[in-house]
Amino acid sequence: MSTSKGLTDPTRRRALLTGAVTGVVAGIAGTVTAATPAAAAAAADPLDWYDVKLAGAAGDGATDDTSAIRAAIAACPPGGTVYFPVGVYLISAQLTLPPRITLRGGYAPHWPQYAKDSPEISACVKAMSGFSDPAMVRVLDKSQGGWTQEYMSSARITDLTLDGGNEGTLVAGIYATGQVVDLALSNVCINNMSGHGLYTDSYGGNQPKGWQMHHVAVQSCGGAGFYHANTGSAGFAVTDMTYEACWAGANGSDGWHIASAISVDLIGCRSEFNAGYGYYAAGSSRIRWVDCDTDRSTMSGWRLECQGGGSRSIILSGCLANRDGANNDITPAGYAGIDIVGTSTAPHNPVTISGCVINVNDNDSGEGIFCPDYGLKTTYAPQVSVSGTLLNGTVAALLDTQNQVVYDSTTRFNATSATTGATTLEAANSMRIIGAAGTNRDAQWWTAASGKRWALRASSTAEAGSNAGSNFDVVRYDDTGTVIDTPVTVDRQTGVTTLNGLAINEGVTGPRMGTATLAAGKATVANTSVSATTRIFLTAQSVSGTAGALTVSARTAGTSFTIGSTSATDASVVAWMLVDPL
Repeated sequence: MSTSKGLTDPTRRRALLTGAVTGVVAGIAGTVTAATPAAAAAAADPLDWYDVKLAGAAGDGATDDTSAIRAAIAACPPGGTVYFPVGVYLISAQLTLPPRITLRGGYAPHWPQYAKDSPEISACVKAMSGFSDPAMVRVLDKSQGGWTQEYMSSARITDLTLDGGNEGTLVAGIYATGQVVDLALSNVCINNMSGHGLYTDSYGGNQPKGWQMHHVAVQSCGGAGFYHANTGSAGFAVTDMTYEACWAGANGSDGWHIASAISVDLIGCRSEFNAGYGYYAAGSSRIRWVDCDTDRSTMSGWRLECQGGGSRSIILSGCLANRDGANNDITPAGYAGIDIVGTSTAPHNPVTISGCVINVNDNDSGEGIFCPDYGLKTTYAPQVSVSGTLLNGTVAALLDTQNQVVYDSTTRFNATSATTGATTLEAANSMRIIGAAGTNRDAQWWTAASGKRWALRASSTAEAGSNAGSNFDVVRYDDTGTVIDTPVTVDRQTGVTTLNGLAINEGVTGPRMGTATLAAGKATVANTSVSATTRIFLTAQSVSGTAGALTVSARTAGTSFTIGSTSATDASVVAWMLVDPL
């Protein structure tokens, strides 16, 4: 806090701010002009901390404090702070936040319902009955606000509650349009708006960017908690935004609604009991969710419609989707913990899901439906990778409409009963290796610091229907990583296996191949592998005596078989091999 003479002389400051009040002209957009000598003196004086009560605000929850607050804002120079001591400040019209000004309260609770019995500890700006402006706090860019700064706004709001009282129609808590840059919100609570809590939109082809939001809580609003629109035809709805430890709860639409975004991070954020999606994102967006939660969304926890075919990507890391798709506790409607939607002509952008969990459960009272139906649901999403993730749903852990999701063995698939809530752990898992037709799809084995040694391959052999193509190969590499040969190939259409060499171990129990020496044209071979239908192949390994035609003259399944010759003096060494039919 500054120690300027204005700050240490409350009487003088009150006189300056009271003079500024008479010079405020406020239009519906909330723009302000301070024209009195007192206001000019205040602007020239090195004041940087403006107490709204010294400007005449009562903060008693009964008096209209709009004019006094506007006067304090108008008199505050760039870099200064307009301070709201604890109290409830009623306003009848919106406040416009100029560039490089801080609105600072004494305290704002995360959940105002738990502080309502102690209003004296909170700094709250509240809409009066009949409030009808678009927002309680309006933030305009340079072209709309007529600011002299190149960019708007580098403004700040901290430790302040905005309570809409559910007044008016579609009233937002904070509404910013156009190229509003570097707005920072910290420890701000937005509550009971009839419209969206935090609402942004593009304007004239420009969008808000470079915002930092820490510990911003939005609850019980009629619209979305955080709503980023793009009706002004900008490249994106928002860019370069960071949400940290922010919360959207019990709002009438989505917790977060993002029309499109690039370089937007949500870290440690939560979305709970919202009437729409927990998080909704569209456009060809690039967004990261890190350690974020959803809980009991009416629809899916995450709904991603970020279509663009690969130019940008989505990351979910360490996130939890819990009991989403509640659908007001009526018949389930096919919602998912994470729902990724593209189209046949506009596939979804790449999505990486790592270390996430989708839980199934009922509501807090132990009643209502168990949800979601699906852990992960995808449609036309050819570049979705999942690792270290627990998927769970009442219908299925995974619904992959086009069979395009890639996941590894660290991903788990559980199913929970929609009627009893009993969970079946560890449904069958597999590892998918996916690639375009006409490409080799390999599982490879390497030697550290040396190179590739073996590969199991679905080959690039062209597919032509009727199960033709994508044959299966075992590929061998030399010490330089160059292919030596393909010792095994299986044709996908015919099932014919081609072997480059064949060797069978004769020393195992119940061997499948061996030799026997005939005595007087006969030999009995003890073998536990032989069955009643085993095909027994015989050939003379070396001839001795008078050779005859070889036959299997007898067999006892699991015990032995007998080789006979048509010559009673045949003493040849006979090679035999056992093959069982499928």
